[in-house]
Amino acid sequence: MSDDESTDTEPTDASGGPLRNGALVEAMRNVSVSDTPDTRALLFRLLLETSLLAVTPELPATSRAWTASAGETLNLVTLREGEATVLPLFTSAAAVTRWRPRGAGYVALASTAIFEMAAVHGTDKIVLDEGSPISGYLTRYEIEQLARGRLPLGPTGVVAEPTQVRIGRPQVPPSEELLTALREQLDAVPAAVRAWYFLMQQGVQAPEHVIAIQLQAGVEGDEAHRVIRKIVDGAGARSDAVRHLSVMVPDPHLLTTLASGSGQAFYPA
Repeated sequence: MSDDESTDTEPTDASGGPLRNGALVEAMRNVSVSDTPDTRALLFRLLLETSLLAVTPELPATSRAWTASAGETLNLVTLREGEATVLPLFTSAAAVTRWRPRGAGYVALASTAIFEMAAVHGTDKIVLDEGSPISGYLTRYEIEQLARGRLPLGPTGVVAEPTQVRIGRPQVPPSEELLTALREQLDAVPAAVRAWYFLMQQGVQAPEHVIAIQLQAGVEGDEAHRVIRKIVDGAGARSDAVRHLSVMVPDPHLLTTLASGSGQAFYPA
């Protein structure tokens, strides 16, 4: 059976219809053959629009559907890679069976809810369709961006759908512990030039603190991504709160807006 086929035993998605992830599987296949910004962008968009299967520790006697009550905790199977926590997710029941032929319990969840839970619990990696020839994984940075509804393309997160974005200075700044951790790490990274903090609100979502870091001219693409990752990881080792912030490289328009006073500069001190 192909991954986009369904039977009476197939799980249902968040809308109650049959779980059909054929387009997502094809996007995964395309990335495995040609990993480009375009193929990744399509994959990330589809990931934000689907439901995925997470494996549970026990195999239930019968299949059933239920609505989780407030405060209910889901126990999901996670793996370890050294010190890293890995969450396996699957596009279909057939994909679960390929990974665990003896059978496994699983639950279908909206992918956005899974990404939010994974980000909150500090999941280091999500593996998609483990055991499949086109299996791939999401990094912690990608999980955090998807949890916010963004496409993790390059060093900045791209908003998945056109929406109004507002920015401004927060009345309550980030903690001094967080800012000190960032300043110390920025001092250790020669490519870092200036940094600001500001509030950003996308559409009707709640405003969030964002850090913008201007890098030296010529530091772009994958290199910029590596620099930002180094800054976040280094500062996050000093202050865990850093890991819950959005950190980006500002484009020229945002850079001008921040420099004009919409953001609060904190580096250099």
